[in-house]
Amino acid sequence: MAINLGATYPGRVFVDGENPRGTFKDSDPVGSFNGTPAQYAWARDMWAFLEKLLDVGGITASGTPDTAVNSERYDALLLAARDVWPLWDSSHTYLKGILTLGSDNKLYQSLQAANLDKNPTSQPSWWKIFEPILVIDDLLSTDPSAALSANQGRILKNLFDTQITATRTVKGVSLLSESIIFTFSGTTVIKFFPGVIEFDDGTGQAATSQIPFFDKIINSSWSPGTGGGGLDTGSIAPNTWYDIYAIYNPGAELPDYVFTTSIGVLILPSGYTKKEYRGSYLTDSISQLVPFIQNKDIFTFLTPRLDVPGINVNNVSQFFAMSAPPGKKCRLTMNAFADATPSSWIEILVSDADTIDQALSVTPGVPPLANIYYPSNGSFTSVQIEVIASQTTAQVRVRTPFAANIALYLETYNYRNLSLKIR
Repeated sequence: MAINLGATYPGRVFVDGENPRGTFKDSDPVGSFNGTPAQYAWARDMWAFLEKLLDVGGITASGTPDTAVNSERYDALLLAARDVWPLWDSSHTYLKGILTLGSDNKLYQSLQAANLDKNPTSQPSWWKIFEPILVIDDLLSTDPSAALSANQGRILKNLFDTQITATRTVKGVSLLSESIIFTFSGTTVIKFFPGVIEFDDGTGQAATSQIPFFDKIINSSWSPGTGGGGLDTGSIAPNTWYDIYAIYNPGAELPDYVFTTSIGVLILPSGYTKKEYRGSYLTDSISQLVPFIQNKDIFTFLTPRLDVPGINVNNVSQFFAMSAPPGKKCRLTMNAFADATPSSWIEILVSDADTIDQALSVTPGVPPLANIYYPSNGSFTSVQIEVIASQTTAQVRVRTPFAANIALYLETYNYRNLSLKIR
């Protein structure tokens, strides 16, 4: 029933590929009558659309003009969206991933496998606000980067609604991201950011604290809440690695964090039955935190760790423990350099201690060797290498092609913890 401007006012509208039915055109020159006329037909088209919004949204016009701050027609558009995403209903069980509208007209996504009676506006820790997406008009678009059209969204909802309840969980988007990374604060406190715990037994998820930071003290016994201690048992020890776990109490709906030195044997506080490994930290010689910065699963020391401080190496394999958490498979990034050389270059092999030992040739540049060149002016050059360390001991194997001793330095710059689920 809508009019076609190009057909209704031929020659008096602007028509092109982006406006196949025409769009408004000014008179040129001013005062001539070759522009789009102001007429009832197109004005009624526009006004009918605005009136239809109020009807569909069930809003009675107040008589006060809409503004950008308070628009009854915009409210009506949000209400009309309930045809696609219905209002939250306390009698409905919302499985993880299901979308619903809150009473504030925001779209929420459930974070739990069973979410009965958890109101998104009053109990937000059970929900994630689903950000709006751009809308396209081409229902048949095959562009993978394009957003869903309204019709595609309605079709997707219908597919969800016709599935068996147990298979309706949305798994397409990773719920683990930078929002849950942690870092250091001072020397005895780790700060945790709000995010999501994905239970390692596969039974579901829970939201962590909604406060900006959640602090846990590394040298005190565990106590609940931000500012409490984090040790699961015993007292803090120097030069020791601790594993960090996000934990959850389903009965009280409480998230928290706990630290342990026992690889794979975590003592959970009473009531906390769910957990997820979140990374590890190292204490120094006075039992304080060795500072680091985390970016997803990469942990970078603020000061590189000199793990091999000028130790003589030769063509007999030696093993060195590096600054990475034992019991976790980690890819190390290391700076390597030497202060002596039998020629103008040195070759070393740094390998995973869990792999088979390899003999070396003296051919420069043959993989998997790392070359360290010794310039004629006597200055030192270094190389940065990556290698996976032994899972059980965090050790690497080192050897050279030469019987002569070479004083080798290896410092750990960062490590990628391959045991984390962060994507």
